[in-house]
Amino acid sequence: MSNEHVELTLATGSLPDVGPRRRARLEAENLGINLIMEQRAASQEWISISRRVMDDPTIAGGETSFSSHLARISQGDRSLVALPVFFMREFSARDVYVRTGSALRSLSQLEGARVGMLAYQTSGTLWYRHFLESQGVDTSKITWVVGGVDVKGGPQFGVLPDGVEVAPDDKSLSDLLLEGEIEALLCYPPSERYDAENGPIVDFFDDVKAVESAYHRSTGIVPINHLLVVRREVWERHPWLARTVTETFKKSDEDYRAILPTFLGGGCWARFDIFDSLALLGGDFHTHGIETNERTIEAFMDIAHRTGVTSERLTIPQVFAEYLES
Repeated sequence: MSNEHVELTLATGSLPDVGPRRRARLEAENLGINLIMEQRAASQEWISISRRVMDDPTIAGGETSFSSHLARISQGDRSLVALPVFFMREFSARDVYVRTGSALRSLSQLEGARVGMLAYQTSGTLWYRHFLESQGVDTSKITWVVGGVDVKGGPQFGVLPDGVEVAPDDKSLSDLLLEGEIEALLCYPPSERYDAENGPIVDFFDDVKAVESAYHRSTGIVPINHLLVVRREVWERHPWLARTVTETFKKSDEDYRAILPTFLGGGCWARFDIFDSLALLGGDFHTHGIETNERTIEAFMDIAHRTGVTSERLTIPQVFAEYLES
């Protein structure tokens, strides 16, 4: 490691271990990391983060879509260097919605049906298919309809394969769901018309936590949607940063997990929910690094290849080559 002190600015979504702030700072030996954070749940803010990471030369990198990064590597673009620092880890059962009074009783009924999603090849929608397949659903028998959840003619991401439909310009996916044109809607965040008690859009599962717990027990996976990247020129000037940045985020995450059992915010029973999560998932369920996340990374690269995100089935040494070299 060089004795030179390096300052990095990274753009990310809000991180629980640094609090609900717009700016935060992490520090390590010879390194300062300045975080510029936005709320991921707001689509325009997330698009802003993504564009800055890709196009803003005044920052060193930041959070990006895992599927988009795999696509870049598959196309030979290594302008961004992936670090095994992972964000936005969420299960999928919570994102399955139906209309009030839906006749859908089993996920197997989605075979032969039309199902809405924001896009076909984003990280979250890849995990949706992984989840459905884990429940015995043949996702090749689903007709996928992509579009804006509440916005008519919403944004499109990537090239759509044959058999994937685009929602009409004059209707949103929530419109289609309520009109019976699609049988289910898979999305995050939920539609503006979602109301768990009153509808008209409601959860498909009565006990989301039980379903997601069973998924984790059977697969050992906590889905990864986003990861950290730095610009190649930054890594080439300071290759030691790859390991040091990763270890700095690990330390921040470990410090955060250490205080979770004493957490007092988030509602009356939040602390007990944390105990349940730690008991099921283990103390390192949200940690960074390759080894503890290998099963999840491998599963994601499998489905990324099967859905056409990558032209070949990538490997961990390909995706994290620069990190492993550092």
